[in-house]
Amino acid sequence: MDEIRDQSKWYAVLGIVIFTAGVLLAFALLWVRMKLPGSLPPPPYELGRKSEDVLSAICIGFSELKQRRKDLKLLVCLTGPNPAFSILVSSPTFISALADESSAYLKKFSFDGIDIDWEFPTWSRDAHATDRAKFPLLLKALRQKYGAEFLITLAGAGPPTIAKTAYDVSSFNKYVDLVQVMNYDYHIFSAFFPFVGFNAPLRKIKGELAEAALMNS
Repeated sequence: MDEIRDQSKWYAVLGIVIFTAGVLLAFALLWVRMKLPGSLPPPPYELGRKSEDVLSAICIGFSELKQRRKDLKLLVCLTGPNPAFSILVSSPTFISALADESSAYLKKFSFDGIDIDWEFPTWSRDAHATDRAKFPLLLKALRQKYGAEFLITLAGAGPPTIAKTAYDVSSFNKYVDLVQVMNYDYHIFSAFFPFVGFNAPLRKIKGELAEAALMNS
């Protein structure tokens, strides 16, 4: 994972995630750098001209992969800090702008959809209590704009303690094509669970009770 830097400011984070045997490939960049007037701090979220050119070249290179693999699906990953997502979903104007600009971006570079990685609505310390209710509004707007032309996928929390707080799962059924559960971090050391375990277990470990017994695939 690399950072594009111009002088001393960071602008975007790039990465690759392979899903379902390579059929879905997510190209990640910080989409929550959008121009939201009066909300997001302009300097860190604005790409310089040089960086824009680099991103364009990378996107073109990714889209050319489809010439070699016809069943490959290329996704842009929408990610970023919780406060930025909270601001995004706080206004129908911001949501509409994202839907319009992302649709144009997907078409420009022949991408197949968007992958949303928000960690995590409402649950995180710097999240807002209204995030859970407003997240579906973002998904709805994207689906209305994209129709059947583009995919919408999500990276979803695995632990039920997070998922129950962060998501209105019924909205996923309405607007999302695929949810990839992040089941690689079920067992992370903490004061509440001071033991070693597989971080992505297939079944519960002997002795696990209550929520801990659900921390598996």
